[in-house]
Amino acid sequence: MTRTNKQLLEQILKDYLGERVRANVFVGTDLFGEAYNAQFLIDQSVVVQYLRIRPSKSLSPSVLSVKELMHHIVMLSSVVSQNPVLDKAYLVIIESSGSEHLKDFIRNQRHVEHLTNGKVIELIEFTRFTNMVVSGKFPPKSS
Repeated sequence: MTRTNKQLLEQILKDYLGERVRANVFVGTDLFGEAYNAQFLIDQSVVVQYLRIRPSKSLSPSVLSVKELMHHIVMLSSVVSQNPVLDKAYLVIIESSGSEHLKDFIRNQRHVEHLTNGKVIELIEFTRFTNMVVSGKFPPKSS
């Protein structure tokens, strides 16, 4: 059986964080008043969402990917900002386009330049995130 990246992420979170992880948890409403469920909630205060970016063949892959990514960032930052229990959210990204523009956007957290509450969201590539979990560096200790 081939496991998807989402299944692999869930298994890693459960194996390394155990009971601290809950899946598919209502954490608030989005900008449009719709229910927003966290794919994973850690320690009742850290949201982890998984996103696979699939660019459309009809548009520039890097432009569509960043637009799609920004949509998710805005929705998630709104939810985190409205819920006083939530401290931070991680958007774990598998990107299939491989564009340098998208990689730069993720690596340098470019969304923070455009959103006043952008720091509540951290963009992180799948492999880097899972390595942090396995090595015991996630979630980061509060200062």
